[in-house]
Parts: sequence; C-alpha cells; structure tokens
Amino acid sequence: MQRTLFHSKFSSYWKFTIESSSGNSKVLWSRLRCLLQPPSVDSTAEHTAADEFAKFFVNKIDRIRLSTSTAPKPTIERRGVAELLKTFRPITPNEIMTLLRQSPVKQSSLDPIPTWLLKRVGGVLAPSIAVMCNADALIIIAVHCT
Repeated sequence: MQRTLFHSKFSSYWKFTIESSSGNSKVLWSRLRCLLQPPSVDSTAEHTAADEFAKFFVNKIDRIRLSTSTAPKPTIERRGVAELLKTFRPITPNEIMTLLRQSPVKQSSLDPIPTWLLKRVGGVLAPSIAVMCNADALIIIAVHCT
C-alpha cells in the first residue's frame, strides 16, 4: 500500500516536471540530470564512519587498560559444587516452540532478529536452536565434570 503510494507520488512528480519543462530542453535536462547520473562521491574524505567507530573502541580500551594498569590482579577462588550434574536431558524443538510462544514480544536494538519475526519462523528455527542449546549444555557439562 505504502509502496504503491510512493510510486504514484514519484511518477506524478516526474510527469509534472517533464511536462512543465516542455519546449525548453536545457531546463528539462538540468532537472533530469539527477536521475541519469550517479551521485558524486566525495573522495577527499579521510575517514569513514567505520574508521571512527573502530577508533572510538580502540581509545576506550586504551583508557580502560591505563586506568587499571596499577590495580592488583584479581583473586579467583575455585568453588566446589555440592552435587554434580550427572544427567542431561536434551531440549526438544517442541520445548523451544513452547518457550517462544510464551515469550513477550519485546525487543532491543541489540537483538539480531526482531522477536515478532523469531516467533513467526520459530517452527523452522526451533530444531536448529535446540541443537545449539544442547551443544552448549554438553560443553558446560564436560567442563564442569573434568
């Protein structure tokens, strides 16, 4: 619907522009130039947005390292577990689907996929999600049992 409206507005604008320039080819070509030539790229720019983004994080990491360089090393204590996990029941695609259905349709800009889309294609993705969850769980068990 919106695409049709935009297309209609675009077409009517250019139809009016061409009709209003009839008889004056210089005006017509000056108005059509933006359609016929690609936009010029400013090749004098020294930095791109990606360069600035990377520079920001490099500087941030350098500041953090500088501010913590004199701090004492952290003490890491090994904690015992009262009862080891001895069995693991893999999650099923049906359980993944149940979790997806129960999840609220909230999302963050950090989410790689919108929640509404994940819920809509959950039936297709549930087997793959289950495999990934089960693989992670097996790795965790292997690490804790050794």
